[in-house]
Amino acid sequence: LLFDQNNKQHSIFTGDTLFLGDVGIPDVAQRYKGLSKQDLASLLYDSINMKIKPLDDTITVYPGHGAGSACGKSMMKETVDLLSNQKVVNYSLNGKLNKDEFVQELTQNLPDPPPYFPSNVKLNQEGYSDLDDILKKSLKKIDPINFKELMSDDSIVLLDTRKTDQFVKCHLKDSIYIGLDGRFAPWVGEILKDINTPIVFICELNREREVITRLSRIGFDNCLGYISLDNSTNLELYHETNSLESIDPKIFIKNNSNSKILDVRTKSEYNNGSFKNAINIPLNKIDSSLSYPKDKKLQLFCAGGYRSVIACSILLKNGYTNLVNVEKGYSGIKKLIS
Repeated sequence: LLFDQNNKQHSIFTGDTLFLGDVGIPDVAQRYKGLSKQDLASLLYDSINMKIKPLDDTITVYPGHGAGSACGKSMMKETVDLLSNQKVVNYSLNGKLNKDEFVQELTQNLPDPPPYFPSNVKLNQEGYSDLDDILKKSLKKIDPINFKELMSDDSIVLLDTRKTDQFVKCHLKDSIYIGLDGRFAPWVGEILKDINTPIVFICELNREREVITRLSRIGFDNCLGYISLDNSTNLELYHETNSLESIDPKIFIKNNSNSKILDVRTKSEYNNGSFKNAINIPLNKIDSSLSYPKDKKLQLFCAGGYRSVIACSILLKNGYTNLVNVEKGYSGIKKLIS
């Protein structure tokens, strides 16, 4: 809780306790000292209603996470709000639920924790490397000769962090795309899973430190080096290159009858509306749930075109050869069919 120069309540940083429109979910990665998720939800209710609710309505709430985080179920897209508004819209504060009802609401249909969460819990408990040491170890530019030697090891993941359109146009064969300009770190955790995964990454020039820093925030500290690209860099010097067919929603709507269509958004997004005949396989399940002839045409979309390119990169690495990404995703499709 932050006070101003007049000792008046100014703002509160709520971490994983209170989000905008939501609360932190219990039991994300592990049981805590033998307490059940119901016990933890009950403690959370007391913390919010006994410690946060009595605070001044005029203070600003700064939560630790926002929309899309795995730490909550249904967060608002806004990043800050007045406590007065949260006392109206947030089910943990507006008095519509008593403690038992709150516990039931919070603990039903809890999402599975991302695979890397338990490892992060362990790092938080036991300690982790200093970021300066991680940067010193990882800031190693790789030339084409060293790259070919490194990539003879199948355990190394080649991670392309550039903009979506850059990956679509040209990328190194077998690279996994997760762009820095999206939900980068959470998707790295979801897709790669093991924080000890050795990584060689591709990035835009002068974004090397940003990649390493954001990976380190979720415990992925095993970066072996990087390739940074500017307009003069020839990717073909490093390895065989590939491209990805990517089409406008108008073309997709006109030409979708002879292919399978995959919606890689979450189940809840899919249930709220999707394109006819589309099959839902969420991005975090795409690596294990898709069984389809690898030479048959597959058209993929998400909400806006970011997750679908990640999905395409995974399928390309797994040997699928006839993939089409739908640009602008379902938001672009919906504008044309509604």
